[in-house]
Amino acid sequence: MMVPVGVTALPLKPYGHPSARAALLAVGWCLCLMSCTVPATDRPLTEPIVVRAGDPATADRLVVVVPGALTSVGMFDPILGWADRDTAVVAYRLPGMDGLPLDGPVEIAEAGRGIAAFVNELGPKSAYLIGFSVGGPVVIEAAKSIRGPSVRLALISSARPAPALQLSAAGAAFDIASAAIRAKGLGKGAVWKEYYRTLLFGRGHFRLAPQAGKSTRIAEENAGRIVLPTVGLTRAHGASLARWTLPRHSVAAVAGTTMFHGAEDTVFPLRGIRRFATRVQANRVLVYPGIGHLLFLAAPQVFQDIKREFGL
Repeated sequence: MMVPVGVTALPLKPYGHPSARAALLAVGWCLCLMSCTVPATDRPLTEPIVVRAGDPATADRLVVVVPGALTSVGMFDPILGWADRDTAVVAYRLPGMDGLPLDGPVEIAEAGRGIAAFVNELGPKSAYLIGFSVGGPVVIEAAKSIRGPSVRLALISSARPAPALQLSAAGAAFDIASAAIRAKGLGKGAVWKEYYRTLLFGRGHFRLAPQAGKSTRIAEENAGRIVLPTVGLTRAHGASLARWTLPRHSVAAVAGTTMFHGAEDTVFPLRGIRRFATRVQANRVLVYPGIGHLLFLAAPQVFQDIKREFGL
């Protein structure tokens, strides 16, 4: 059964002097990213999982997608067409997104075990796990506990183990402050839309007229879908990542892994991703020149690349 999923958007609330807004946004974002304690809430393992296309009960191939922080499962809409009689697509939703209450944090290891339990109960012949940003560590954890089916992983703009998130917070503060200057104090929503442009194509693209124009157009087209950060959402989505370390168990022993990463990613820079790929023994890293963290929007062909990599 297809369960419709919308895109969560938060109201825009301009406040204060432009310089104060920039400082609060930058400092608040850093504090949220570096938070490491959030009250846990028990929930049924399958509650965050929603069927997007196909029938998981009868499918031989199960595609499981996991979005990143402040991101809707709608980011994976381009792959819904993969579903057929033998293939189903399901998504793992994060707290406070896509109809779920903000009732506690997403714990990476727990989320991975929940996905694995869901897959193991269905017993498909093959499982294909796709994670974006913080969703990367989630599917890595899931792969450890999946029993029976062959497993393939696709990591899009993947997050890395601690202290990568803490290091990324400093860069985010700089980028948000720069976005506030470009936005000329027009409000929190305008600042975040400017930061969104950095997430699309990186810091250097503003000097290139074609790329700068493209980032403006994409940001405008997605303005209604941009989820503004709050302390609750950011902590719930990022706190566990601030503590996450790479499992000792080799991911390569249970899954074939391919990484898809933008060369201009400012959140998890490529130089660290190459080291991470070695640690998880990834088959290869596909690098997209001139593309930032929001790879799925800036280079939507990534989904076709994943499909080819999976052999679907």
